[in-house]
Amino acid sequence: MEVVDKGVETKVKGDNMPTTPVLRIRDLTKTIGKRTIIDHVSFDVNPGEVFGLLGPNGAGKTTIIRMIVGLMAATEGEVFINGVSLQKQFEEAIQHVGAIVENPELYKFMTGYQNLLHFANMVKGVSPEWIEEVIALVRLEERIDEPVKTYSLGMRQRLGCGASDFASAIAVDFG
Repeated sequence: MEVVDKGVETKVKGDNMPTTPVLRIRDLTKTIGKRTIIDHVSFDVNPGEVFGLLGPNGAGKTTIIRMIVGLMAATEGEVFINGVSLQKQFEEAIQHVGAIVENPELYKFMTGYQNLLHFANMVKGVSPEWIEEVIALVRLEERIDEPVKTYSLGMRQRLGCGASDFASAIAVDFG
């Protein structure tokens, strides 16, 4: 896997005010036993950018995402979310992240709407109108009141993306 660091420390908006990257990775390394899985990866993702990790199976894409969302500890390096260190101020940093890593974890006995409501209650400021917008965005209007156990994998992934929309930064990995 190749990660290209554009060398961009900050982006300058039209008003010449620098912006903090929504995600900053510095020298991220993961070693398991004697094997180095991730070797000093660094990159920035600035507000409004769409960023992806590309590489063959086993290249470490999911490992990087797991470290970004705090599901796996880095051996070295640091993750910053909106300028806040994930390692030093986990709760403050992670409150801006909604994540689906590989498969969405949803309550299958609940309806799609009940799942969205459950996740919305974890975030301040999510209105019923926002929930309705998310349902339309993920195109589940026809099935939102049915139990999630009746959904296809693609529908569950869309519902999971919708739930993660309640956070301000999103990490998605469908494996």
